[in-house]
Amino acid sequence: RESDDIILVQSVITSIDPDAHVMYLKDNNPIDYAYLIVALGSEPWFGNVVNAPLFCFPFSSVQDVFRMRARLNKLLRATSSHITIIGAGMLGCDIAGALACHLMRKKSHMLVTLIEKQDRVIPNLPSRVSSCVSKRLSRLGVRVLANTSIEAVEREAVLLTSGEAVLRDMTIWAGGTRPPACVRAL
Repeated sequence: RESDDIILVQSVITSIDPDAHVMYLKDNNPIDYAYLIVALGSEPWFGNVVNAPLFCFPFSSVQDVFRMRARLNKLLRATSSHITIIGAGMLGCDIAGALACHLMRKKSHMLVTLIEKQDRVIPNLPSRVSSCVSKRLSRLGVRVLANTSIEAVEREAVLLTSGEAVLRDMTIWAGGTRPPACVRAL
Protein backbone atom coordinates (compact mmCIF):
# COMPACT_ATOMS: atom_id res chain seq x y z
CA ARG A 1 0.00 0.00 0.00
CA GLU A 2 1.67 3.19 -1.17
CA SER A 3 -0.61 5.81 0.34
CA ASP A 4 -3.64 6.32 2.52
CA ASP A 5 -4.78 9.19 0.30
CA ILE A 6 -8.09 8.95 -1.48
CA ILE A 7 -8.38 10.94 -4.70
CA LEU A 8 -11.77 11.96 -6.08
CA VAL A 9 -11.67 12.70 -9.80
CA GLN A 10 -14.63 13.78 -11.92
CA SER A 11 -13.88 13.31 -15.61
CA VAL A 12 -14.64 11.08 -18.57
CA ILE A 13 -12.93 7.71 -18.51
CA THR A 14 -11.74 6.62 -21.95
CA SER A 15 -10.26 3.25 -20.94
CA ILE A 16 -9.16 1.12 -18.03
CA ASP A 17 -6.24 -1.31 -18.07
CA PRO A 18 -6.88 -3.59 -15.08
CA ASP A 19 -3.67 -5.59 -15.61
CA ALA A 20 -1.47 -2.47 -15.44
CA HIS A 21 -3.70 -0.82 -12.76
CA VAL A 22 -4.04 2.32 -14.92
CA MET A 23 -7.13 4.34 -15.85
CA TYR A 24 -7.05 6.85 -18.74
CA LEU A 25 -9.15 9.99 -18.76
CA LYS A 26 -10.50 12.14 -21.59
CA ASP A 27 -7.42 14.39 -21.59
CA ASN A 28 -5.20 11.25 -21.86
CA ASN A 29 -4.00 11.67 -18.29
CA PRO A 30 -3.25 8.24 -16.85
CA ILE A 31 -4.10 7.57 -13.23
CA ASP A 32 -2.34 4.70 -11.51
CA TYR A 33 -4.29 2.90 -8.84
CA ALA A 34 -3.96 0.10 -6.34
CA TYR A 35 -7.73 -0.23 -5.91
CA LEU A 36 -10.30 1.32 -8.21
CA ILE A 37 -13.95 1.88 -7.42
CA VAL A 38 -15.87 2.59 -10.59
CA ALA A 39 -19.36 3.92 -9.82
CA LEU A 40 -20.49 4.98 -13.26
CA GLY A 41 -24.08 3.83 -13.18
CA SER A 42 -25.51 2.64 -16.45
CA GLU A 43 -26.72 3.97 -19.77
CA PRO A 44 -29.88 3.23 -21.73
CA TRP A 45 -29.63 0.21 -24.00
CA PHE A 46 -31.92 0.59 -27.00
CA GLY A 47 -30.97 -2.70 -28.67
CA ASN A 48 -32.00 -2.75 -32.33
CA VAL A 49 -34.99 -0.42 -31.94
CA VAL A 50 -34.63 2.05 -34.81
CA ASN A 51 -34.69 5.74 -33.79
CA ALA A 52 -35.20 4.95 -30.09
CA PRO A 53 -32.29 7.19 -29.03
CA LEU A 54 -33.81 10.06 -31.04
CA PHE A 55 -37.43 9.87 -29.91
CA CYS A 56 -37.36 8.31 -26.43
CA PHE A 57 -36.82 9.91 -23.07
CA PRO A 58 -34.34 7.73 -21.20
CA PHE A 59 -34.51 7.57 -17.43
CA SER A 60 -30.85 7.67 -16.47
CA SER A 61 -29.97 11.13 -15.18
CA VAL A 62 -31.40 14.09 -13.33
CA GLN A 63 -31.30 16.07 -16.58
CA ASP A 64 -33.42 13.34 -18.24
CA VAL A 65 -36.00 13.66 -15.47
CA PHE A 66 -36.19 17.45 -15.86
CA ARG A 67 -36.61 17.14 -19.64
CA MET A 68 -39.28 14.49 -19.14
CA ARG A 69 -41.16 16.57 -16.57
CA ALA A 70 -41.16 19.63 -18.85
CA ARG A 71 -42.56 17.55 -21.73
CA LEU A 72 -45.20 15.92 -19.52
CA ASN A 73 -46.32 19.30 -18.16
CA LYS A 74 -46.74 20.55 -21.72
CA LEU A 75 -48.73 17.46 -22.71
CA LEU A 76 -50.98 17.77 -19.64
CA ARG A 77 -52.21 21.08 -21.02
CA ALA A 78 -53.19 19.46 -24.35
CA THR A 79 -56.71 18.15 -24.95
CA SER A 80 -55.50 14.59 -25.38
CA SER A 81 -52.09 12.98 -25.55
CA HIS A 82 -50.59 9.53 -25.89
CA ILE A 83 -47.69 8.45 -23.70
CA THR A 84 -45.90 5.18 -24.41
CA ILE A 85 -43.55 3.52 -21.99
CA ILE A 86 -41.22 0.92 -23.43
CA GLY A 87 -40.23 -1.74 -20.92
CA ALA A 88 -42.49 -3.17 -18.22
CA GLY A 89 -39.93 -4.09 -15.62
CA MET A 90 -40.03 -2.48 -12.19
CA LEU A 91 -39.16 0.98 -13.54
CA GLY A 92 -41.62 0.94 -16.44
CA CYS A 93 -44.50 -0.31 -14.26
CA ASP A 94 -43.70 2.23 -11.57
CA ILE A 95 -43.70 5.09 -14.09
CA ALA A 96 -46.93 3.86 -15.72
CA GLY A 97 -48.72 3.49 -12.39
CA ALA A 98 -47.59 6.84 -11.00
CA LEU A 99 -48.47 8.61 -14.24
CA ALA A 100 -51.89 6.94 -14.42
CA CYS A 101 -52.70 7.91 -10.80
CA HIS A 102 -51.64 11.49 -11.48
CA LEU A 103 -53.76 11.61 -14.63
CA MET A 104 -56.81 10.29 -12.77
CA ARG A 105 -56.48 13.04 -10.13
CA LYS A 106 -56.12 15.67 -12.85
CA LYS A 107 -59.03 14.16 -14.85
CA SER A 108 -56.72 14.20 -17.87
CA HIS A 109 -57.54 12.58 -21.20
CA MET A 110 -53.97 11.40 -21.65
CA LEU A 111 -53.60 7.75 -22.69
CA VAL A 112 -50.78 5.59 -21.30
CA THR A 113 -49.55 2.48 -23.12
CA LEU A 114 -46.96 0.18 -21.54
CA ILE A 115 -45.11 -2.12 -23.96
CA GLU A 116 -43.15 -5.22 -22.88
CA LYS A 117 -41.25 -7.70 -25.03
CA GLN A 118 -41.61 -10.55 -22.52
CA ASP A 119 -44.90 -12.39 -22.02
CA ARG A 120 -45.81 -10.43 -18.86
CA VAL A 121 -45.00 -7.30 -16.90
CA ILE A 122 -42.16 -7.52 -14.38
CA PRO A 123 -41.05 -10.85 -15.88
CA ASN A 124 -38.28 -11.40 -13.32
CA LEU A 125 -40.79 -11.69 -10.45
CA PRO A 126 -43.20 -14.57 -9.80
CA SER A 127 -46.13 -14.73 -12.24
CA ARG A 128 -48.70 -14.08 -9.48
CA VAL A 129 -46.99 -10.72 -8.76
CA SER A 130 -46.92 -9.88 -12.48
CA SER A 131 -50.60 -10.71 -12.74
CA CYS A 132 -51.52 -8.44 -9.81
CA VAL A 133 -49.46 -5.56 -11.21
CA SER A 134 -50.93 -5.99 -14.69
CA LYS A 135 -54.51 -6.01 -13.35
CA ARG A 136 -53.84 -2.92 -11.23
CA LEU A 137 -52.33 -1.03 -14.17
CA SER A 138 -55.32 -1.97 -16.34
CA ARG A 139 -57.74 -0.72 -13.64
CA LEU A 140 -55.80 2.55 -13.63
CA GLY A 141 -56.42 2.86 -17.37
CA VAL A 142 -52.98 1.80 -18.62
CA ARG A 143 -53.05 -0.18 -21.85
CA VAL A 144 -50.61 -3.06 -21.28
CA LEU A 145 -49.11 -4.74 -24.36
CA ALA A 146 -47.08 -7.76 -23.28
CA ASN A 147 -45.29 -10.18 -25.63
CA THR A 148 -44.90 -7.24 -28.00
CA SER A 149 -41.71 -6.37 -29.87
CA ILE A 150 -40.87 -2.93 -31.18
CA GLU A 151 -39.34 -2.31 -34.57
CA ALA A 152 -38.93 1.47 -34.46
CA VAL A 153 -39.91 4.67 -32.72
CA GLU A 154 -41.00 7.41 -35.12
CA ARG A 155 -41.99 11.01 -34.50
CA GLU A 156 -45.70 10.20 -33.99
CA ALA A 157 -45.84 6.45 -33.38
CA VAL A 158 -44.14 3.40 -31.96
CA LEU A 159 -44.01 0.78 -34.72
CA LEU A 160 -44.47 -2.78 -33.52
CA THR A 161 -43.06 -5.82 -35.33
CA SER A 162 -46.68 -6.97 -35.78
CA GLY A 163 -47.21 -3.99 -38.10
CA GLU A 164 -49.37 -2.06 -35.62
CA ALA A 165 -48.52 1.59 -34.94
CA VAL A 166 -49.11 2.88 -31.41
CA LEU A 167 -49.68 6.64 -31.51
CA ARG A 168 -47.39 8.66 -29.28
CA ASP A 169 -46.74 12.22 -28.22
CA MET A 170 -44.00 11.08 -25.86
CA THR A 171 -42.14 7.82 -25.32
CA ILE A 172 -40.33 6.97 -22.11
CA TRP A 173 -37.57 4.34 -22.36
CA ALA A 174 -37.49 1.85 -19.48
CA GLY A 175 -36.51 -1.02 -21.76
CA GLY A 176 -33.09 -1.77 -20.45
CA THR A 177 -29.70 -0.48 -19.48
CA ARG A 178 -26.12 -1.58 -19.87
CA PRO A 179 -22.78 -0.64 -18.35
CA PRO A 180 -20.94 2.34 -19.88
CA ALA A 181 -18.59 1.63 -22.82
CA CYS A 182 -15.40 1.79 -20.74
CA VAL A 183 -16.72 -0.95 -18.45
CA ARG A 184 -18.00 -3.10 -21.34
CA ALA A 185 -14.51 -2.90 -22.87
CA LEU A 186 -12.88 -4.57 -19.85
